[in-house]
Amino acid sequence: MSCACVRRAIARRRAFTLIELLVVIAIVAVLMAILLPALKQARERGRASVCLSNMRTLMTAVLLYTDEHCDTFPTAGLYHGGQSDDEERTWVRQLAEEYGRQADIVRCPSDDSPYWAQPLTGDRFRRTSFASNSYMVYPIGEREPFDHVALIRRPATTVFWVELVEEDVEGLGFPAADHVHPETWWFGDSRRLAGRELELERHQNKANYALLDGHVEPLVFERTYSIVSGSGLPPEFFQNKYDPDIAR
Repeated sequence: MSCACVRRAIARRRAFTLIELLVVIAIVAVLMAILLPALKQARERGRASVCLSNMRTLMTAVLLYTDEHCDTFPTAGLYHGGQSDDEERTWVRQLAEEYGRQADIVRCPSDDSPYWAQPLTGDRFRRTSFASNSYMVYPIGEREPFDHVALIRRPATTVFWVELVEEDVEGLGFPAADHVHPETWWFGDSRRLAGRELELERHQNKANYALLDGHVEPLVFERTYSIVSGSGLPPEFFQNKYDPDIAR
């Protein structure tokens, strides 16, 4: 056989047939279908870890703040109603020295709220992905706020930071606020009511919560708040990690 014939035969043997090419494409497509969800989940786990780290930094900032301010917690000044914001009162400013004034600390990497770039109302933009528990800020009913460290009996089970809702559900204005109101969630479907203020499933069906002993963990909402019966006043709770009187 001549050299030219040999080269043509080798070239034919090296080339893919149409069937072989289609099989390779199908295999690549199957592998992509398997790997892409796994890659997406891995990416989200990374973002959730950064969010946990940010919340832990903010929780440390709160504890440092209490050391320097007679054991009192920082207050809130970004309101969800029609009130004008009070920049001097918001924890975003009060804690700035403790968390180093780093803008990315107050934002979760998974937070895609449109209000970072466009105002919710007027000139009110989103300032943070996180919100404080109003029990530590405002009087609740006839009770004074739990605004001192000594008033928290079980810090390891009392929530201070939650993840703030991204969209303006029912026009309540919470995406531009700096606190939430868990004392109002018992009057009806508590998950729906809380969902107007919190992101409940930002990280693979869970959200991150920071507690007053300094630890942060991802939890399903019902692990932080669930009611046995709403018929009583006040209701009986399976879980309520927001009210320091009954947090457990």
